[in-house]
Amino acid sequence: MEAEKTLTALELKWQQESLEKGPRLDDAYSSSGGFDPSKIEQVVMDRIPTPTGWRIAILPYRGAEKSKGGIVLAEETQKRTQLATTCGYVLKMGNLAFSDESKFPNGPWCKQGDWITIWSLCRLQDHHRWW
Repeated sequence: MEAEKTLTALELKWQQESLEKGPRLDDAYSSSGGFDPSKIEQVVMDRIPTPTGWRIAILPYRGAEKSKGGIVLAEETQKRTQLATTCGYVLKMGNLAFSDESKFPNGPWCKQGDWITIWSLCRLQDHHRWW
């Protein structure tokens, strides 16, 4: 007969925290960095503010939790990678986004659910350090 594994106090705490977390945007990412938007629950989408006017809500691509060599990347490293990325997923769009036909005669450049190229967010972060 196989002995039942007993959990340490820390493992029990982690298990309890994972049950209490509830759905998050991170649930749509796999450990290899893959992104599946169908895994974003409606509860999570409802918590994201609807952009006003011409604004667009974009989720920057996060990347993998491990390097190709198998090294687990620290959470801080993952956040920096997400800030430095130039690729994002369009979560929501404001009601005036791409609505000016004189500026966009061929229609909108993107729609909700598209992957787009964006200006790197790390430039904004560095800019704020100078103030």
